[in-house]
Amino acid sequence: MSVAAVASMISRSSGSGDPGLVFIAGAMHDIGIYASQRLGPTSFKEVIAQVDDLSPTHAVERELLGRDHGELGEAILKQWGLSEEIQAIARHHHDADQQLDSPHAEAICCVAIANDLCSRSGRAAISRNNLDPPSNAVFKRLNIDAGLLTILGQQLYAALNSASELN
Repeated sequence: MSVAAVASMISRSSGSGDPGLVFIAGAMHDIGIYASQRLGPTSFKEVIAQVDDLSPTHAVERELLGRDHGELGEAILKQWGLSEEIQAIARHHHDADQQLDSPHAEAICCVAIANDLCSRSGRAAISRNNLDPPSNAVFKRLNIDAGLLTILGQQLYAALNSASELN
């Protein structure tokens, strides 16, 4: 729920996307990780064993499994009938810089930044922070400059604490 709370905060603070939809997407963005753990525990353990500081989880998943948790998450959310935007966020939260012209770019960028901030704060689906940080273009897409980033940093722990209450 941490990514959901922080992504919604970013959406509100930057005036980007719908904060409610971004919250839901943030809550669902890693559904593919949980499905992988449940459906293929042995192969998921192999993925985790090969993840290190230079090898992000999604890259190891692609190498070993031929797909990553974003692709799996997108398929699950489609089957559940969630919106195309929420599906796109699950699919692209690790490649937001390649989605800057997408109709869902703002929401994807909110979740990508939140995912990175939460991971760096010790709140991640996988226990290690091995994500590539979002590019400067992702922050620019949301008009997040140094001043707004400072404000977001000041609000980060309040958002994380409110997310803890939701668990």
